[in-house]
Amino acid sequence: MNRIIVLLIFTLLILGCTPTTKEERNIPLSHEVIKLPETIIGNAYCLQKVGNFLIVLDYSTEAFFHLINLKSKTYKGIYGNRGQAPDDFIHPGRLHRYSNNQLCCFDSSKGEIKLLTIHTQNETIECSTLYRVDQNHAFEIIPIDKDILLTNGAFEKSMFQICTPQNDILSFSEEYPYKDDQEHKLSNQLRAMAYQGILSMNGQNKFAYATSNAHQIHFYQIENNQLIKLAKIKDSYARYTPEGTTSGYSVVNDGDSPECFTDLAVTNNHVYALYSGRTFKEHRYSYRESKHLFIYDWNGKPVKSYRLDIPIVCFCIDEEEQKIYAIANLPNPTLVSFSL
Repeated sequence: MNRIIVLLIFTLLILGCTPTTKEERNIPLSHEVIKLPETIIGNAYCLQKVGNFLIVLDYSTEAFFHLINLKSKTYKGIYGNRGQAPDDFIHPGRLHRYSNNQLCCFDSSKGEIKLLTIHTQNETIECSTLYRVDQNHAFEIIPIDKDILLTNGAFEKSMFQICTPQNDILSFSEEYPYKDDQEHKLSNQLRAMAYQGILSMNGQNKFAYATSNAHQIHFYQIENNQLIKLAKIKDSYARYTPEGTTSGYSVVNDGDSPECFTDLAVTNNHVYALYSGRTFKEHRYSYRESKHLFIYDWNGKPVKSYRLDIPIVCFCIDEEEQKIYAIANLPNPTLVSFSL
């Protein structure tokens, strides 16, 4: 009898130490609406949290950046005027952390890296120009050190370059993906159009790149101005038709192919990737909305996944508070949160 009891206890201990079940890898999360009646968000592209503040990049309002105080749940205003003035914006890209109270973004239409300084005392945003850059083929540029930039673009031989604002190239790495020799024969610039994606950096020396038209995520570390590949996930390749033009590079994506990664957030420990799986043919203009959030470590190992109760457009992560902040169409763009 004693032997049976000991065996049962031993079995329970083993089961209790089982690493991760399928249920834990697909954890359901329910949203909570953050009510901000005075906030008018139109076409949100990305958002970032700085201290108690949330900054939302919006392409359809009179200025680009909404400032929200999450602690008091109040809307503080809109900043970043459209125009040609020195501190104005034409087409700002994704927001990246620059310092404790600053974000930066690449305005490709102005050829400038812009700086957003969040003044916590008077709850405002100050916009300025950090660098003017000479990068005609760049999709994304992120400052990684003083006068050192990480660039992703349609380059002749690479996906990424580390360079100066004057475009002195210090190193370059990788070419764009290809599934076979036939696709490899296409130019790197043409494949760049097919495998465009989202680049997100942890504010230190690691970044991830997730493609929109293929199920691929690339994990990197930067050391001594060199890129070190940590891992790659390559579960599918883009389906597209190259189009020759006299002025540049172009591809037509297959409307039956599922949209893959639509937003990306990284921390020191994890990479969070929002996966759509919808096709444009079936869902039209909501094809980039998603309920699926995959989490990886920096070695590309799946940690868990979340199944959201509503589809979201874009998101950011606060690992300290164990919160996801996101924009969802309910049916109007609405700020929501999920507790992890």
